[in-house]
Amino acid sequence: MKKIFFPLFLLFLFRAGIAEAANLRLSPAAGSFVVGSTFDISVIMNTDAVPVNTIEVELNFPPDKLQIVNPSLGRSIVQIWASPPTFSNQEGRIYFIGGIPSPGINISEGVVQSFTFRVTAPGDAKISFGKNISILANDGFGTNVLKQTSPAVFSLVLSPAQGPEVFSPTHPEQGKWYQDVNPIMKWIASRGSEGSSYLMDHNPNTVPNPAIINTNSEATFTNLESGIWYFHVREKAGGRWGASAIIL
Repeated sequence: MKKIFFPLFLLFLFRAGIAEAANLRLSPAAGSFVVGSTFDISVIMNTDAVPVNTIEVELNFPPDKLQIVNPSLGRSIVQIWASPPTFSNQEGRIYFIGGIPSPGINISEGVVQSFTFRVTAPGDAKISFGKNISILANDGFGTNVLKQTSPAVFSLVLSPAQGPEVFSPTHPEQGKWYQDVNPIMKWIASRGSEGSSYLMDHNPNTVPNPAIINTNSEATFTNLESGIWYFHVREKAGGRWGASAIIL
């Protein structure tokens, strides 16, 4: 019997490995913001020379200090939203999936999405990437090339306290000469006021000592000698002493 041999060709398909090189960061990465103010933050992507077509992002933030007021702001490299940006101010979470049609995008600094936060309380606040994050290469296999993420940390501070609004029923006009040597000074207490410290002297730069001597927002002086007098008052509220208000 004659044997016939058929050559056997084994075809091996090799997929070139794509190194994890892309990264996501937040901009700005740090800063100081006043309670009550708003600020914008952007998710920035660097693909490190690898074309990509899908970006999945989850952000976590402290809901007791920050609140989202605008979940989608300005320009974005994303062209298709598989899952548009959503947020929860109760959970402190932002999530979205965006895409770019083939051949994808290769970029060193692209704005994926921006958001506006409002500062609601003082303290340190960290905005970080969650577990549900990925950057998929446009290689036909959906290779996740995300290598690194960088969070942002902010210092949230109270606004500089202003001195209370001061007026005088006996000497209503500042800078005017009065014969009455028994001035009455009044001021409008702020919400949460614990009390005030005040004094009357000839120095426009004096700051009253941080010790409560009055809780009724009124002070009366008698038999002041002739001359130029300055009334200074500062208030304590929320455990903090405010700035000194002055009236001539």
